[in-house]
Amino acid sequence: MAGGTNGMNLTTAQSIPIVVTSTATRYYLQIEGYAGAGCKFDAVLTPPGIVCNLLPLPVGLVKFTANAVDNEFVDLDWETSTEVNNDYFTIERSKDSEIFEVVGYIDGAGNSNMIKEYNSVDEDPYKGISYYRLRQTDFDGEYAYSKVEIVNIESNFGDLKVFPNPIEGVGHLTFNSTSDNIAEVVLFDVTGKRIISEKHPVVKGENSFKLPTDNLPQGMYFLTVGNDTETSNIKFIKN
Repeated sequence: MAGGTNGMNLTTAQSIPIVVTSTATRYYLQIEGYAGAGCKFDAVLTPPGIVCNLLPLPVGLVKFTANAVDNEFVDLDWETSTEVNNDYFTIERSKDSEIFEVVGYIDGAGNSNMIKEYNSVDEDPYKGISYYRLRQTDFDGEYAYSKVEIVNIESNFGDLKVFPNPIEGVGHLTFNSTSDNIAEVVLFDVTGKRIISEKHPVVKGENSFKLPTDNLPQGMYFLTVGNDTETSNIKFIKN
């Protein structure tokens, strides 16, 4: 966490009010215009009168961006203005913005007082909405996260819907496709047993098919629509 001085010039023994409401987190005070391992300031916290050292923020992250390119891969770029004790960066992604997985690693500069630019590519991103963040790790194991970037890779089988749901008799499947192709529609029961499998020509744009559900017993079913490269899933109930 960084705090600012609102443009004030620091002088010897100057007091700057800082409110800290938790002792369970490490806080950093960033002083604008100062950088480098040689810039060290002394501070006294009152109360309770604890003396501490103010060091530069470990990494001055200027930007972090994640962008879909040609709807095929995600280009990740970030830039630092300063780095102190910076070991490496970890690129992470998530489907739900809660559980993240590692995409790759990039070595940090260690210590630097100049602009550093970094780049990484996720060549096999999730289809649909996904979330990316950057984790910066020091040589001593301390780490911090960037803001989260949202990326959308359009699926060949987007906006998948079954209606009505629950189904009475024959149901219908609709979805949008980004290209002309062949799609396989497969129905599974709750045990994972394949009930029905059909292949249909798909056109770019909106598609609609009847589902042969009139003879299915009541219960929950799972439906997949896919081709050789990707699959989308949905569940429905038959009454």
